[in-house]
This record gives sequence, C-alpha cells and structure tokens, in this order.
Amino acid sequence: MRAWRRGLVAPICGALASTVLLACSDGTSPAATGVSVRIRLGLAEFDEQTIAIGESLQLSAEVLNETGDPIDGQNVEWSSDRTDVATVSGTGRVNAVGLGTAQITARHAAGEEIAIVNVAQSFLATDLPDCGAADALTLGVGEALVVAGPDALPICLGGGADGDAEYAMAAVNLGSTAASILQVRIDGVGVVQSAASTNRVSTMLLSDRPTTNERFHNRIRGEIPASLEHRLNTFPEAEALGGPSYQIGVDEVLSFNVNAAPGDGCAAPDLRGGRVRYVGEHAVAVADTMNPAGGFTDADYKALVDFFDDDVWPLVTENFGEPSDIDGTQKVYIFFTRAVNELGENQPRGSSYVGGFFFNRDLFPTSSCEGSNVAEMFYLLVPDPTGETGGRAFSPEFVYRSNLNVLVHEFQHLVNDSRRLHVNHVLEWEEGWLGEGLSHIAEELMFFRKSDGLGPAENIGPVALAENQRASDAFRIYQLDNLERLKRFLQEPAGHSVIGGANLLETRGASRSFLRYSADQQPGEDTALWQALVRDTRHAGLANLEAALGMEPADLIRDWAAALYADDLLPGSEARFQLPSWNFRAIWPVAGTLGLGTPNQNYPLIVRPIEPTQVYTEELSGGGALYTRAVVPADQVAAIRYVLGSTPPYLPLPARVQVVVMRVD
Repeated sequence: MRAWRRGLVAPICGALASTVLLACSDGTSPAATGVSVRIRLGLAEFDEQTIAIGESLQLSAEVLNETGDPIDGQNVEWSSDRTDVATVSGTGRVNAVGLGTAQITARHAAGEEIAIVNVAQSFLATDLPDCGAADALTLGVGEALVVAGPDALPICLGGGADGDAEYAMAAVNLGSTAASILQVRIDGVGVVQSAASTNRVSTMLLSDRPTTNERFHNRIRGEIPASLEHRLNTFPEAEALGGPSYQIGVDEVLSFNVNAAPGDGCAAPDLRGGRVRYVGEHAVAVADTMNPAGGFTDADYKALVDFFDDDVWPLVTENFGEPSDIDGTQKVYIFFTRAVNELGENQPRGSSYVGGFFFNRDLFPTSSCEGSNVAEMFYLLVPDPTGETGGRAFSPEFVYRSNLNVLVHEFQHLVNDSRRLHVNHVLEWEEGWLGEGLSHIAEELMFFRKSDGLGPAENIGPVALAENQRASDAFRIYQLDNLERLKRFLQEPAGHSVIGGANLLETRGASRSFLRYSADQQPGEDTALWQALVRDTRHAGLANLEAALGMEPADLIRDWAAALYADDLLPGSEARFQLPSWNFRAIWPVAGTLGLGTPNQNYPLIVRPIEPTQVYTEELSGGGALYTRAVVPADQVAAIRYVLGSTPPYLPLPARVQVVVMRVD
C-alpha cells in the first residue's frame, strides 16, 4: 500500500555531500548515502489524506541526514502527477480541483517522498448512499471479504435465505504511524436488533498481582534512548570493538552508576558499590553492598546465574544473536541493587512496579557518555521484606520469580541495542513497539522452553495447560503479563495501535501477538524471522519488519486484526484469519479455575453492535482496529456505511483503511 512508502534515496555529491559526510568516488556518484525526505502536515508526519473539492492542505518537507535529523537550508521541488485532481504550489500548498487520487511529490537531489491525496465527493447525512438487492455481498458462514476504504460507502450485506444473517467487521487503519488518527462514523440501514453475545462486550478484569510499571518503561526504553540517539555516531570505532580480557573474582567489589533519572543518564552519576557473589559462564551476580537484610542467599544468586547461563543465554542468542563484549569480560553483569527498589515507581502506591531494566547508556564509552558503566549489564529488583528502601515490601519469593522473566525480557533489549551500536552499526535504536514486542516474544519462547513439549502453531488452550503442570507454572511466570497486556489492547483496539511509538502496555500486548502471528504465517522455523529482525538488521520499525518479512506488513496487520475476532470462533475461516499458536478464547473463561493468576472472564475484545438508528463516531488510530457486528433480516439487504468525519459533510474513507467483512451466522 502506498501509505507505507518511505522516502526514496538517490545518489548526490557536491555541497550536500559534504554537509552529510558522503564520499564521492569519481566526482559524479557517491559511495553511500542515508539522506531522505519527509513530508509533514502540520507537526505530524504525513499519511494518506482524503479531502473534498475546493479544500486544501499545507504540506512541508524536511531533508534528513542518515541519523534522521533535519538538514538546515535544504529546499524541495513540489509536483503533482494529476493536476486535474490536485495541484501543488512551490510552497507545498495542495488544492483539490477534481475527483480522484493524486501523488504529491517532494523531490530533492538526495531523494523524494510521495504523499497520497484523495479528492472525493462529500455527503450530508441525508445523502449517504443505500443498497439495492443486486448489491448484496454473498458470503457463507466463516467466509470473509476485504473492502477498501472508499468502497465501504456502503457495504451491502444480504440476509440469509432461511433466517437472519450475522456479520462481523474489522475496520483497520493501515496508517504508517499510530498518530495517523481518523475520525470514523458508522451507521447501518436495514439492520435489526442483535441478540446479546459474549463476543460483544466484556467487563475488564485484571489479576490482583502487581504489573510492570508503564511510566518507567516508557522513560528507560523511550524517552532516554531518544535523547541518547545523537550519540550513536560520536565515539571512535576502536572503542566499539571491545576492551581487554578481564577475569572477575568472587568477593571482588565493583562500582556502578545507577542513575536512571530523566535525562540521558550520562550526567550526575550515582555510584553504588557491589560485591561479586557468583561468577557463571555468561553472567556475574553482583549484589549492592547496601541491600536490605533478609534478601537473597548465595544459593539464590547461583540459581539465577545458572538460569541465565543454561536457559536465557542459549535461547536469546540462538533466536536474536549474541551481544557485544565491550569490556572484554565475555560476561553480562547482573547488578542486584536497592537502587531499583528506590525508584519513585516502586514506592508504596499503585499496583505496578519496576522489576529491573537494561540501560543502553552503558553501551557507550565514557568519551561519549560520562555516566556509562561501559559494560553489558542489567539492574534488578532485590528482596526487601520490611520495606526499608522506601516503605514498599518485596518478599524474596516474589522478587525471585520476577527476576526470571526480567532476565529474559531485558536480555533481548541488550542484544538488540548492543548489536545495533557495536556490530551492525545501525545509527538508530529499534522503535519502541517492535523492540518491546520482541522482548515479549523472548518471554513466550521461554514459556515454550519450560513447558515440557508445547510449542508454536499448536493452538495451546486450557486442556494443554491443565494437563501439564510445568506448562501452567511457566505460563504464570512468562505469559501471564502478556495475556494482561493483550487484554488491554482488546478492550480499546481503535484507540491504540500495534505500531504505536510509545511503550504503552496496550501496544506491547498487541505487538507481541502480531509478531507471533507473523511468524506463524511464514514458512519454516520462526527463528529466521527473529534473527532477521535483530541479529542481521540494518533497519528499524516498519522498515525492519518489511525487510525481515520480504513483504510490506500492511496486509499482515489487517489479517491479524481480523484474526483477533475470527480465531477459534468462525468455522472454516481462512488460515490468514487464524492465530495458530494460542486459543485465548478458550483460556480466558477458565483462567482462574486453572490457577493462571487472572480471573475467569469472557474474551475481552470489544465488538460494537450496529443497530437501527445507532450511529457510532470513533477515533481510529494508525495500526488500530474498530470492530462491529450487524444482523440482517432474511431475504433483505442492509447498508453499512463507513465515512470520514464526525459532522457533515462526510467523505469516503481513504484506501489505507480496509474493512474485513466476516459472515458469523
């Protein structure tokens, strides 16, 4: 789809080449370039837009260097491929003059970017089209059809020959960013009142266990890495190749900077001493010398390091690649420190906590980041039975179980970021939604490893978990939080995004589910996909996913969104509308009975009924989906009308919105 097209890069030399540090081999062609063009509408990156004749848009364009920063003083040339549809001035003002679709190009010597502008007829509410008998779609139960946005005005649905016909629809916004928000209005003419259904609305029930803190995660994996990104190309290459070999001894006292306050972590170091408690093959347990009493024993530290060596290291390195070794120790430090407990997010309020973190600040040499520990390392929560570190008590049993999952999750982040910085030399971090999704995939892979024989594409449901104690135990440790995050997305799928830039719990739940779906839809072992996304990558975000899949992700996102409704519900549905690895529809209603750590409840996807005189207006995020149901009387035709806008005049939806229509009954 055109909505996913990014800037096209062309060779340049001369003045701009010197500005962006390009090398020209013969005076006419450069050796390399990472320069691109980005079109904006206001402050937001442009995505496909639909406007009416006589309306206009003011576009602007930036020329970006290889790190994504604007280059000052660069101009672009604007053009339209359909001046009978839309004209564009030299300053980027687009005027709609006729019906159709125009490609508006911002061209620079370094490359170009294309903006898609649809010009459509506008409608008042009384003018919205209806359906005739000859227009009705013919679908059997379990069958589905994809309708592009402009054709969703109207969607004509036929009733059954012997009774009412029920349909479900998933309208998916395939905009390239979560900020590509559209105001969508939906109504139905000729529909009847639908019967109550457990698929329609579910009460949100969360487990009573604490969850990981979203605010801190957004800071440590979003805001701070963004502030560090300008340092990615500021250190000498020699410093990125690893330090001298170094042997670590038990009882050795080390010093680490634990400052994780807002900022980039490079200033105002907060040094804490730590004593080496156990040295394993790939990891070293270091305990803060000021940790509270009643904490882990030497046996606990050994057990956690052994878990890292025997399970975490082989699983993560096989699937995502090996980390760098910038300090020459060939080991990862696990710093068990009260500094994690002392974080504001771990004080006695709310129901969330920070179990630990990896800080990519530590991957830089001190010449680029003074506060760096120049080591591959994690910071983990420690037991505090009396709440000495701030009033909130954490038992050794709770912290130990938390540490297991944190080690898996954060090691993927460490591998991902260290390979970008020191191995693949990619001058940008992974985007938050994809980086978090991959860490949650690592958790899922650990579930498979620990579940005594369960694996991908087995449609794991309650029977498999009930009959396998190791699997149900592993589910509580490595999958329960993923279930809770997916639930949050399903409760508000239109307002959230699978490709959201922020590290929201809803986005993280959706991205793990989508990545698992994507792997299940590909031939061969899913390890190849994880390796392409991390071990061998030269890209980030959607570009990374497209390169790894060998295809644009838009169709997969659309079909995954439909599968969230259709899987294990619609008999005979196509494979692309199924989630082969999990049967969450069956797990949720008995989760409490199985002791999985969350209450019994209905499948939580919100599906809104389209009923007589009912009109819905809702914001639909890029990467989000809006689910509806409609019942059509026997031998009748109903018109389901999707339009753009909350008030008249209305416009047809742009092509980047696609509606999957599914016959339910």
